[in-house]
Amino acid sequence: MLYHYSYKIEIRMLRFEEEQPELLNSNVNTDPGSEVIWKGEPYTVIFAKNLLVKIEHKRTGAVHYAALSDLKAGR
Repeated sequence: MLYHYSYKIEIRMLRFEEEQPELLNSNVNTDPGSEVIWKGEPYTVIFAKNLLVKIEHKRTGAVHYAALSDLKAGR
């Protein structure tokens, strides 16, 4: 019976304890789906963690990791 109770606690933790997004001190919008400019080309943000941003090229679909400092705000 004790095992069953602890199992419910684990499910509740997984369901309600969502990771809070980090606030980055930048003028570049790093929300998923936002447009950014990297090396003069438009990219879409997939996710951002610390100062590293995973981006996807809008035309080719190529995926890259870029430093937040290397990105410029898109449209």
